[in-house]
Amino acid sequence: MRGLLRLFACASPDRDNKSLAALRTGLGECPVELLDQIPFKSQNRYSAACVRAGGCEYTLVLGACEALSVHLAPGTDGAWEKEWRELLPTGLRLLMFADAQHRGPFGPTLEGGRAAAAGTRRTQRRAAGEREGGGWRRWRRRGSRSR
Repeated sequence: MRGLLRLFACASPDRDNKSLAALRTGLGECPVELLDQIPFKSQNRYSAACVRAGGCEYTLVLGACEALSVHLAPGTDGAWEKEWRELLPTGLRLLMFADAQHRGPFGPTLEGGRAAAAGTRRTQRRAAGEREGGGWRRWRRRGSRSR
C-alpha cells in the first residue's frame, strides 16, 4: 500500500498541495509516468491518477471516505467504515486511498468506476493492513499488535 501511495503522490502535478507534499517527504520521490488524472475538486472531494511504473499501470484514488465509499466494489470488507466511524470524533482529516478497477481515459468524475479499498490515511495516526480480495484481512494500529 505504501508503494502505491508513493506512486500517487509522485505522479501528481500539483506540487503545491500540502497533503501530497507531506506524502512525498515521508515516502520519498520515485520515477512514475502520469497517464491521466482527475484533479482534486471540492465538489468531488477526491482526486485520481492513472500511472505507469515498473511496466505496470495503476489507477489510484485519494479522497474523502464518504465520497469514495459509493464507488467501492460490492462485497468490499466494511472494516474501513468501522475504523472511520471510530475516528470521526477525533477531528482528524480522514482520507481513503483506493486502487480502482477503472481502465482507460477518465471522464470528469469516477462515475461508473469501482474501487477496491486499499486503506484509509489519517493525518496523525495511521492504520496498516493487507488486502485480500478487495477487503482487509487484518488491521494494525500504531502501538498495538496485529490481529
